[in-house]
Amino acid sequence: MAAAGSTLYESCLFGVPSLLIILADNQVPIATAAHDAGVARNLGWHHALRVDHLARMIEARSVSTIMRHLVS
Repeated sequence: MAAAGSTLYESCLFGVPSLLIILADNQVPIATAAHDAGVARNLGWHHALRVDHLARMIEARSVSTIMRHLVS
């Protein structure tokens, strides 16, 4: 899980599946592009994120060997 900024590039380099949280306006196009390319999941703006949704996304990513394989 990371902000949708430059940390995403490091995650992609190492093939780490990422859950992105938008913290600033300039991160919107980055999060959208990464999500559309299938290299990360855009969870949207930090202030709108619900704990139950975040927990489900973390659990789904942690058990998904397919997702980990796709982004590596």
